[in-house]
Amino acid sequence: DHCVTGVQTCALPIYRPLLGLGMSARSQVGGTVFRNVDRVAGYVERVERGESPVETVFELAEDDRRALLVAGTLGSGKPLARDAWRKHLGRSIDEDLGPRLAALRGGGLLLDDGTSIRLSEQGLLVYDRIVLSLYSERRLDEVRDLPPPKPGPEGPAPAGRGIG
Repeated sequence: DHCVTGVQTCALPIYRPLLGLGMSARSQVGGTVFRNVDRVAGYVERVERGESPVETVFELAEDDRRALLVAGTLGSGKPLARDAWRKHLGRSIDEDLGPRLAALRGGGLLLDDGTSIRLSEQGLLVYDRIVLSLYSERRLDEVRDLPPPKPGPEGPAPAGRGIG
């Protein structure tokens, strides 16, 4: 396990450094996200000039880190231990996401044995929608306000630009 100095833990996926390579790739160190240029021409130009292809850098807000943590564990088919959430975020997962988790349980998409939660087989089939259901209202509003992707001379825009 590789950790970043100064980060409390790397046991949870959100704290593991992530290196993304290529056009539109995302890298992450701690709570900082780096996003590469999302068009071929811009990406190639920067690389050929010996420049970084990183176009945007931003810090994840706490609500984004919580959603990313849930999505990163549950979405990979792994259980998320309630004790780990409390240890690393200082409160119970139910305090943060209780009504949303209850709705997922009620719909048969989430299994809860009292010590950990995980997606059911049906939940894994709709992982992308579950991730969106865990976003904060602030972030959902931002995603809804994104313009629809426009195909350009390089082909269709990269995926992930809207919520349908």
